[in-house]
Amino acid sequence: GLLTSIGSIGIDITERKHAEQEAAEKSNLLQNIFDATPAFISLRDINGAFIFINDLMAAEMGMSLEEVLGKTPTDIFGVVSGETVEALVSEVIKLKKPIFQREIKSKRRTGRFYRYSVVPMFEDNGDISGALAIGQDITELKRTEREVAEKTGLLQTILDATPELISLRDIDGRFVFVNKHMAADIGMRPDDAIGKTHPELHGEVPGLTIQKLAMEVLESKQPILERELSLPRRPGRTHRYSIIPVFKDSGD
Repeated sequence: GLLTSIGSIGIDITERKHAEQEAAEKSNLLQNIFDATPAFISLRDINGAFIFINDLMAAEMGMSLEEVLGKTPTDIFGVVSGETVEALVSEVIKLKKPIFQREIKSKRRTGRFYRYSVVPMFEDNGDISGALAIGQDITELKRTEREVAEKTGLLQTILDATPELISLRDIDGRFVFVNKHMAADIGMRPDDAIGKTHPELHGEVPGLTIQKLAMEVLESKQPILERELSLPRRPGRTHRYSIIPVFKDSGD
């Protein structure tokens, strides 16, 4: 019954501790990067449950990582019909293919729009392990696009009601805009002229033409005002044209 000796077994775990420390440091660095990214970032498992969300995503959901961990959006918010981020994640996991830049109208936040990319995540053996979803709130962008479209439509209406022949060309002389009177003068619909030069539409024409005046203005950066032209394509008719250079904010 007397104790005569003591046995001991030890393992050097220095390398394991170093690996654990490095993994923790990388995880913290990744967390900091994701939290500083101005996008909604979430990592989902193969069932669509949350494994990770960044700070912006947590604020958007009104919940912390701990509150959503292991739950799907359906677990948290209930069933939502139509195209949702959860539906995109399910599609990506099923097809094992990414979805890029998909626009979604929020079902929970009326009037808000998002643009999401969802990428499948794979294990070393090639099996799919989940998906990474990255999204941005594009509500203001959509509102701006709508306002631009409305203003463009109004401008088109005003310029179409103007009896003058009006066109806008890029630095290569290609039509960017024509009003309906200009389109009628060149014998086609406005959309058919966009992206083409006058010679591409009607071939090269000898003598002084609007295209040559436009290229002259682009080269000199000086306007040409009230120039009278007897156009070779329209014998017997005289036009008076003003061509004005349009500059960027940088002055180019």
